[in-house]
Amino acid sequence: MGKCNCRSPNTGGIVVDGKAVPGTLKIPANYYTAGEHQVALLEGAKRPLLMHTTLELVEVNGAVYTVNGYGHGTLRFTGVDGMKPTITDPSGQPIAFEQWPDETGTYLQVRAAGQPLVVAWK
Repeated sequence: MGKCNCRSPNTGGIVVDGKAVPGTLKIPANYYTAGEHQVALLEGAKRPLLMHTTLELVEVNGAVYTVNGYGHGTLRFTGVDGMKPTITDPSGQPIAFEQWPDETGTYLQVRAAGQPLVVAWK
């Protein structure tokens, strides 16, 4: 009987501020800091944000995330009660998005077309 290669090199994950975080789509707690953070999916450099992928950007605390990719990206946030989201392109022009809450957080869905999108809560 052969060995199970259950953890293949293509397990997916994210890249946060240039550091690979394999095996999860959730921002690590050490990135729950105020300031600007860069986020993309680890696999598929040509199309880092997959159709209907839920990227978990949680505990905002003044953080601004720049998300890069293609397709319909769904972003989940917690800790944003009473705050209003904005999504803009790099020049500051607003990008349309959908927003809905549920018991696990607040979701934003945006169509990404290969340009970085700046996601902020105020």
